[in-house]
Amino acid sequence: MPKLFIHIGTHKTGTTAIQRSLEAARNRLEQEQIVYLKRFHGSVEMQYLDAPDAQIVATARASLLAEIERYSPEHVFILSSETYSGNAYKGYRNAAVTAQMLQEITSEVFDARIVVYLRRQDSFLEALYTQRVRAIDSFSFEEFLRSDAVTPPLSFDWWALLAEFANRFGKDNTIVRRYEKGRFPEKNGLIGNFAAIVGSQVLPEVALEREENTGYSRDVLEIARLCNSYLDVAGRKQLRALLQAASVKRALEDYAYFPLEERHALLERYAESNARVAREYFGEPSGCLFVEPQTSETVEYEGLTPERVARVLAMALASESQARQEQMNLTSLRVLYKIEQFFKQRSVFDRPLRWLLRRLKLS
Repeated sequence: MPKLFIHIGTHKTGTTAIQRSLEAARNRLEQEQIVYLKRFHGSVEMQYLDAPDAQIVATARASLLAEIERYSPEHVFILSSETYSGNAYKGYRNAAVTAQMLQEITSEVFDARIVVYLRRQDSFLEALYTQRVRAIDSFSFEEFLRSDAVTPPLSFDWWALLAEFANRFGKDNTIVRRYEKGRFPEKNGLIGNFAAIVGSQVLPEVALEREENTGYSRDVLEIARLCNSYLDVAGRKQLRALLQAASVKRALEDYAYFPLEERHALLERYAESNARVAREYFGEPSGCLFVEPQTSETVEYEGLTPERVARVLAMALASESQARQEQMNLTSLRVLYKIEQFFKQRSVFDRPLRWLLRRLKLS
């Protein structure tokens, strides 16, 4: 049976960067007999299910069979979606459902392996909260920590999550990596790490033009949070586009929402589970799964001031103006190109008009 790697995320662990790299290298990957498969119908819906959906399983299985039939059994296949890990906003407590469905979709067709990246829970929650505020919400971080996503047992319990997939695919077929500072120091380090898992030489050579999913700075997040309740879906989308330009936060930078004592208290809640993951998946006798929190990760936020708001809005407007000018320049070049092509096809135009065209191009 052909080998299949199912990359299930989790959320906020560079999944978008991996997917963009896979897409950019699609043709070169096929030269290595590695095929990046399209997400099957129902991939998004399955993350919200509380019970398996037989229709999604049947449809997904049929579509995957149709997609791979033109390849040989020696090809290696990749599926990638953070939705396969379950509902992040319910703490991944339905991971048993997605694991079962993925196993039913791929069984007897593929020799399947699960690939999952894990982020330390405090950092993960800070990133997940920011993503939620960017999209829709206006509640505070403290309200988020009291929500149904975080408080029930087994929410973001990495051992429990891994156990569901190990039970379905086998522990030896569950490949776990840690997503934290220092793990990928070189450029495109995350992509290189993933490439080593799937056996690709060309994937690390992909040069991404820009960093996707750059996060909001704290000031930008506060402005978005305060504005969201006054905006409809279209308005929030416009606000995101405006504020994204003013935010300079990058992947794996700390959000620092937790006071240090609360950070340690939260991680103590996951200490036993994390230690079990460290021992059984990484061979760490000490049970240390992640680097311990540092004092530098806790920065007391002073809150918004008129000056901070003005700075964010000024940066956003300046960036928007620059983007609009670049678009206008691009449009102008396209118009000039069309005029030039028109001139080339019409010998009746006299020399002054051609001179005018050259002047326009040089201005």
